[in-house]
Amino acid sequence: MSKHAPALYGDKLTVAGDPNAPLLHVHTVQTLEQLGDEELEILERFCETRLAALEAAKNGEDEQAK
Repeated sequence: MSKHAPALYGDKLTVAGDPNAPLLHVHTVQTLEQLGDEELEILERFCETRLAALEAAKNGEDEQAK
């Protein structure tokens, strides 16, 4: 029956954590002022590359529309 109706008769999987050591999601937020010069240069290169790729994709779409 588990092959025909897995939601009803299939194996059940329980995901539980250790109460003494729970799983944590840690997110940190950094402002541009907190970034160093090298990190800012990398971010700038990423942005320039991404904008160039978007522009190339837009130009490709415009060429296909003609």
